[in-house]
Amino acid sequence: MRVSLSYGLLDETKIRNICYSLQMADLLRWLAIRTDLNGMLLSQVVKEYICIHGHAADYLSDATCRELGLVAEGKPKPFKKRSSLLVAGQHIQPETKREIDWIWDIRRREHPDRLDELETNQYGREDAIRARKGFEVFTEQAGHAIIASQFDSLDK
Repeated sequence: MRVSLSYGLLDETKIRNICYSLQMADLLRWLAIRTDLNGMLLSQVVKEYICIHGHAADYLSDATCRELGLVAEGKPKPFKKRSSLLVAGQHIQPETKREIDWIWDIRRREHPDRLDELETNQYGREDAIRARKGFEVFTEQAGHAIIASQFDSLDK
């Protein structure tokens, strides 16, 4: 997966680390889609794939909000608050918010001590496809918002 990372707040190390994680996600997607994995193992691979995208979306939403001036430096906001700010500012679409919030909800389930139910066989190939599409649309819309804000600042 190619993701445009033209975020002004990301340094070279952070860009490389996000790309490194997304390369692992590509491997997991390949395993989920192109092999005959099934049952619990497929579910685990898909969940990890989604969680990697949740980590990346967390960082990128924070960088986007800071770049757009929606969140003050050193004043972090929870993920869903940032996605709401991005929708309120018309930087991402409400449907995109729903998708990245869904990814984030699954990412939050990465901590077994916080779960009240079994996760066995909860995730399938369709969830991997949904996560990929949601993350791609998010990065595209967030990237466009940052570029637009840079052009707006030239007019001032």
